[in-house]
Amino acid sequence: MEEGKDYYVRFNWYHRLSHFVMMTTFIGCTLTGPPLKYSYDFWAQAMMNFWGGVHNAGLIHRVMAGFMVGVFVVHAIYLMYWVVIRKADVFGPDSIFFRKKDLYDLIGMIKWFFDRGERPRFERFTFWEKFDWFAVFWGIAMIGTSGFALWFPTVTGQFVSGIFLNVARIIHGDEAILAIGWILFVHLYNSHLRMNVFPLDPVIFTGRMPVEHLKHDKRAWYDRLVQEGKIKPQ
Repeated sequence: MEEGKDYYVRFNWYHRLSHFVMMTTFIGCTLTGPPLKYSYDFWAQAMMNFWGGVHNAGLIHRVMAGFMVGVFVVHAIYLMYWVVIRKADVFGPDSIFFRKKDLYDLIGMIKWFFDRGERPRFERFTFWEKFDWFAVFWGIAMIGTSGFALWFPTVTGQFVSGIFLNVARIIHGDEAILAIGWILFVHLYNSHLRMNVFPLDPVIFTGRMPVEHLKHDKRAWYDRLVQEGKIKPQ
């Protein structure tokens, strides 16, 4: 942390830990899955040799996938706890669920890109951060379900036609490539490569966000925190 800066805690220990597990398992699956899918290419064969062969690559892939699904299940329970037990405001300003303001922010962002308006004043979560979060649910549903079907083909064949395994293989591979592309070309840029945080935004690892960055990136949240007396105006 830089001395002389004021920070505000954006993510607690659970947020940081779950993101770290999801990140590392995703990287593990990315480095082992495509070599299995494109085993006929020279680069895939080189990666297979690095992992010690097809068997080891498949084993690592399944272990990483198991932990990924596990952290997703824990997160779903965590979410239900806040919504059902703690009665969290699902559509409040601190919520990661979509609300009407996100649509206005999207329209405002497009206008800002074309110099037809000011940059929107974002709340705690921007619309693209919310999309990244919801994409995990879609990804686990598609990649996870098809992956487990391929992992246990005998069990799967007892409930559905064997042709489903061929469909599952296509879904699993194509959805995985889509997820990898999104993370590499969209998520990484929005989170770490944008101008005011390049080359890395450490907030998801430290949990703390400089107030000056908060004021610039999430002005609506900053104004609300000042109004509530949680931070000092700068």
